[in-house]
Amino acid sequence: MNQNPLVQIHLEEKISSEIVRAVAENSADIGIVTIASREYPDLSIYPYKTDRLVVITPVGHPLGKNKEISFVDTLEYDYVGLHTGSAINNQMINAATNANLPLNMRIQVTSYEALSGMVESGLGIGLMPIDIARPYIKAARIEALPLLDGWAHRELKICVKRSDQLLDAAHHLLTHLRTTWYQPFSHILKRWQPNIWALCTYPRLKDDCPNNYKKKQIKGHENEPTRLVI
Repeated sequence: MNQNPLVQIHLEEKISSEIVRAVAENSADIGIVTIASREYPDLSIYPYKTDRLVVITPVGHPLGKNKEISFVDTLEYDYVGLHTGSAINNQMINAATNANLPLNMRIQVTSYEALSGMVESGLGIGLMPIDIARPYIKAARIEALPLLDGWAHRELKICVKRSDQLLDAAHHLLTHLRTTWYQPFSHILKRWQPNIWALCTYPRLKDDCPNNYKKKQIKGHENEPTRLVI
C-alpha cells in the first residue's frame, strides 16, 4: 500500500453467503469465499488459492502432544466457534453429526481475532485457516495442529459481479489476485507462510500501478476505496 498511496482498500470480514450477496448487490467490488452460491448467476467466479484448517489450542493444551489430529478426536473438548452460518462452523457441525457425536460450542465470536483471543484465554479450542493462525502461533499466543480430515483442505474463490464493470484500482487488484496467488495445494503445504489477503498482496502491483496512477476514471467516484470482503 505504501507504494500505491492513491489506492484505498476497505477490507471487511464476513461469511461466504454475505460476501456473495454484497458483491451481487454492489456493496463490494471483490469477494473471497469458500462457497460460491448459484443464487446469483451473473457473478463471475475465479479460483484463488487453497488453504488448510488447523485446530488451535491454548499453549500447553493436552492436544498439543499430537502432531496432527482428526476432528472427531477433538470433540471431547469445548469449542470456540465463529458466528452462525460461517463455512467453518457448518463444516464442524456436519462432521460432528456424521460422527454421531456432540459438538460443544461454548461461545461463538464474529472474527478470527476474537476466536484466537478466546482460545488463548482457555475458553476452548477452535478451527482456523493456517494462514490466519500463523501470526498468533509465532507470537506464542496459541498452538496449532493440522487436521487430517479431507474437508480441512479448502479451495478459495474470488467472486466479482462483472470484471469489465470494475473501477481501475479494483480491476488491477483482481488481476493480481488471479495471477499471483492461485497455486496447487501441495505447494501451500510446503510453504505454510502467512497471507494477509489483499492488504499484503496489492503493493506488488508496483509495475502495473505506479505512484502517479489515477485510481478512478469514473466521475463522481474519485474518493471511493476498493471494497474487498473475505
